[in-house]
Parts: sequence; structure tokens; C-alpha cells
Amino acid sequence: MFKQFVNISRVRFIIIIIVLTISQILNTVATYVTDIQMNFIIKGRINAFIIITIIQLLLFTINDFMYNLSSYQWNKQTQYYFHDVRNKESHVFLQKQDKSVSSMQNALGNDLNILNDDYFVRNFDLIANIIYQFLAINTLLKFDWILVFFTIIMALISLLIPKICQKYTVTQTKKVSDSNNAFLNLIKEWTSGLEVARQYKIGRAFKLALGKGSQKLENSQIARKKVLTWAEFIQSIADAIGRVGITVIAGLLYFGNRVGFGVIVTASVFADGIFSTLLDIVEDINYIKSTKSIRDQTLKKQVSLPSSQSSNAKTQSIEKIKLHNLSYSYNGESILHYPDLTITRSEKILLYGKSGSGKTTLIELIMGLKKPLTGTVSFFNTKGEKVKPDFAEFAYLPQDLVLFPGSVIENITMFKTMPLKVVQDAANLVALPNEFLFKNINASKSILSGGQQQKVVLARALVHKKSIMLLDEPISAIDKISSNKILSELLTSNKTLIMISHNLTEKEKSQFNKKIYLGKGIINES
Repeated sequence: MFKQFVNISRVRFIIIIIVLTISQILNTVATYVTDIQMNFIIKGRINAFIIITIIQLLLFTINDFMYNLSSYQWNKQTQYYFHDVRNKESHVFLQKQDKSVSSMQNALGNDLNILNDDYFVRNFDLIANIIYQFLAINTLLKFDWILVFFTIIMALISLLIPKICQKYTVTQTKKVSDSNNAFLNLIKEWTSGLEVARQYKIGRAFKLALGKGSQKLENSQIARKKVLTWAEFIQSIADAIGRVGITVIAGLLYFGNRVGFGVIVTASVFADGIFSTLLDIVEDINYIKSTKSIRDQTLKKQVSLPSSQSSNAKTQSIEKIKLHNLSYSYNGESILHYPDLTITRSEKILLYGKSGSGKTTLIELIMGLKKPLTGTVSFFNTKGEKVKPDFAEFAYLPQDLVLFPGSVIENITMFKTMPLKVVQDAANLVALPNEFLFKNINASKSILSGGQQQKVVLARALVHKKSIMLLDEPISAIDKISSNKILSELLTSNKTLIMISHNLTEKEKSQFNKKIYLGKGIINES
């Protein structure tokens, strides 16, 4: 994941590291100046002390500015990377590799928040602290090698702690992600039937169910924090020993006349900096390692993205659709049987019959949205070879129409650039007035009537030139004059049409090549 993060903008990443390094150099130099300050105090050189203090203040100020600048650019790089992740995650969802809405919400919400706080921010701190450690230890070496030797020993002890704690932190982080995903699923399942819950006044059951799910999520978050807190506590003990130890060693070196008095104070300041950053390093490593399962899961989805050049057959190359021995079962009880049927290119097929006879189910079986109990739906090209269709190339209009926030024209073009005349021509074919094209559709779709919504979706299918159309009651809410015009356009086109309708006249039915009547135990084909 870090490699992909760097590749978002290598130039920006290099600049961040350079600016951050300069910032830490200034911080080290400003700290080293403490030794000079102490010596000036002992010698009574007040003017020199004031000048060097002003210089130190200036160094710390520039250091803070450059550190914050690099932090800002790092966050910018992170957000660009998250934008890329969101695009790929959305693509995976649209390709139906992951059909769970709550799973996508978790991946684009909770998981990215954890990655930002516990991986990317921590990596920035880790890099800054490692640079400071290197510079500070080299500065101590100028005083006496014993100081460096003690620091290295304590550093090695501190770095072993994350390795010991990794197993527990990774496990708890995964539990948080899983619990959050389960909670989102629970919310989705209950809110999908919210109107029924209100009707039957089962608010208490609703609250109890959400309360239990929320409790599990809270418990997993508390357990994760507990493990991380224990890891931090163990590290703080090593940190305290290191800080006190360096000051004690510096004092012994002073009494042994190996260093000046300023070194005691300066070494103490460096000790505070070294072991506080060492504590931060270990903490950063703990948090970074705890995100391993989320990072692996995020990368796995990006690596498994489907090729943009699909091997599936385009609808234009599909010559025949064959249904053989097809049946479908509802919950293992009611079984629907369908006739063997061959649909050739440009044929017009009408499905009609009583409610619950399986008309919509048949279209969903053809579209691959449901799996049959028995039988097959096969697609063949012009050479008679069996092919796998690209269902994204089909025009499928379910009864539950899907419109998106935006203008009517955007819903027809599906937010793609198209000539206005092409859209207007399609709108005219479905009897949709041009003045509606630039109206905005709100969340409730209340600006359009049911018939107007059907016209928008039909116009969408026409402008995208889908050669196979599966329409479920496409004109049920449209006035008779407009529906006659739309039906005439569909039946005289060269498109393959499979349409469900229950309100056609005998004259209109006769215009179809094949008519399939589905009823309870009755199947007629004509």
C-alpha cells in the first residue's frame, strides 16, 4: 500500500521527505545550542547568552513551519490516494464483485478512517521520528560514545515490544472492522423494513436489535484500545529507564571530567527527545501493524479489478437466446416451470399473464440476476458458438425505476457527454417534452409523475443504443396516446425485445413475434 501511496505523486513525496529532513536538522541544531547556552551562563556572558537564545528561538520557529508544511503535503498526498481507492472500490461494487452496500460503506468510511489515523498519519510520524533519532544519536556521539551505546541498547529493547504485541493488535483491529461491517448490515436489514416496523409498532425490538449490534461494536473498539494501551504502557517503562539513564550517565561523565556541565543539560534534553520519539516510533509501529488486515483487504480488491476490456460478448454479436428446461423455486416451495424458448435477433417477445405467474422472474433469470432451480439460459453468436454475455450491454428496465440525483438529461445520458439533439430525438420518441430535460430530479423523484419517470428510463435505453431490451411493464403508467407511440417505436425497431405487459389490446399483442402466457399451471406459446 505504501508503494501505491508514493506513486500518487513521487515528486511531492520526495519534496515532503526533503522538507521534513531539514525540519529535523533544525530541531537537532536548536537542541544542541543548549550546550552552548549553559556554558555561556557558567562563564557569565549574558549578551552572548541572549544572542544564542534568539538564534535558538528562530531555529525552532523555522523548524515548526517546515514540519507543518510537510505534514500538510503528506495529508494532501493521502487524500489523493484515498480518492483513487474510492474510485476503484466503486468500480468493484459496480462490477458486482461485491454486492453488499454496507460492505462498501464500511470500506469507504470506517476502514479509510482507520487507515488515515493508524497507518498514513503514523507513517509520517514514524519517518519524522526516525530522522530525529539518527540526528540526535549522532549528536550524542560528539559528547561521549557511552551515551550512544546506552541509547542503542534501550532502543533495541523498545523495538522488540511491537513485535511481541503485533499478534494481539492485528486481531483486535480486524474485530473492529468486522463488527462495524456487521452493524451496518444490521442497520440496512432493519431500515429496509422500517415502514412495516412502524406499522406494527415494533420499536422496542428495533431498539434492542440495534442496541445489541452497537454494544458488540463498542466492545470490539474498547478491546482494541485496551490492547494498544497495554502495549504503550510497557513501552513507557522502557522509555522512563532510558531518559533517566542518559542523565545519570552524563552526570557521571561530568564528575569524571570527561564532559562539560552543559552536556548534562543538553544530554538530558536529547534523552527526552530520543526516548519520547522512540516511544512514538514503537507506538507508530504498533498502530501501523494493527492495520495489516484492512490494508490487505483494500489492496486485494484493487488487484482483483476486472479488466476494462471484457471478454464477454457484446449484445450486437448475440444472435440467439435459448431457454431450456428452465424452472425456479421460491424458498424451496413454490416452483415455476418455463417453456423451452429460442429468441432470435430482432424478435419481439411478449410475456403476459396473471400476477405471481413468474414473468418478472423469467426476465431476471435471463439477466442472470437469479439462479434457476433447473435448466439453462444460453447465448449464441452469429457462428452458433455459445458466448458469455456482457449484461451491462443489455437495456433492462425493472418495475422499480432507478433515477439518480441530477437533471433529467443527465439521467438519460447517464452523466455522459452526448449531443443535445440525440437526447431530444430519444425524448421525442417516448413523448417526453423537451422542457422536462433540464429539470432536476430530487431524492423523492416528486418532480416527475410515474409515467414521466418511465419515459426518462425508456429514453435512456434508446440513446445508449442497447440492441437487447428487457422491459418490465415499461408503459403501465403512461397515457394511451404516448404509450401507442412508444410501443410502435419499439416494435418497428431492429432491437431484440422481451417485454412484460398486462394491459395491451389484442391488436397490439398481435404485433409481437411470440406471445408467452404465464399462469398458474398454464403456459401457452403462440
